[in-house]
Amino acid sequence: MRKRPLCMVCLVLLAIQLVRVSFLQNTKDQKPSLAETLILDEKDVICEGTVYRIENKSQSTAIYLKDAVVSCTDQKSKNQIIKEKKILVTIKNNKSGKKIRMKIGQKLNVWGG
Repeated sequence: MRKRPLCMVCLVLLAIQLVRVSFLQNTKDQKPSLAETLILDEKDVICEGTVYRIENKSQSTAIYLKDAVVSCTDQKSKNQIIKEKKILVTIKNNKSGKKIRMKIGQKLNVWGG
């Protein structure tokens, strides 16, 4: 190992990263975003954005939106609008097994509750 100093440097950096990720990460400080807290509490949610990635899975379809706008309406009829750079929308597939046909770059408007 003395003849391979670059390998030793990489191993040391890898060990530092392992310690940092395993032991020094404080999950108590991590809070959900404003959009996540509103979506959990609200009845009606509307999400609009541009599709940049699609993943078809057996039970659902994952659609990734960029430049998204999330609109939430609560029980007091307050309409709150939040802008997100990127957001993930999951849609359950039909029982017939048909996949959702969507193109990348297409504008999408999804609502639900």
